[in-house]
Amino acid sequence: ASFLDEWSFDQFRALLNRSNDDPNIKQLLHQDNVVIFLHLLGCDTNGHAHKPYSSIYLNNVKVVDDIARRTYDLVENYFKDNATAYIFTADHGMSDK
Repeated sequence: ASFLDEWSFDQFRALLNRSNDDPNIKQLLHQDNVVIFLHLLGCDTNGHAHKPYSSIYLNNVKVVDDIARRTYDLVENYFKDNATAYIFTADHGMSDK
């Protein structure tokens, strides 16, 4: 299910790229107090399906870590304002029960 996480990131990157050619998107993205939400579902899906100590789940954690890094780089390079707050959250933990 990590492909779902990659898809979410790809959609966000595509939106930023489209804004270079679409002034309406660019205007929306450059308003004050914009919230961008990426729903990365892969870890939850793989954790329930394969349990949290499986190689599939642990690999998905690495995928999400990499997406967080790439998202940070993408946002910082796009907005160049040094004024972005990042919030990471989850709906619950994961056990093998």
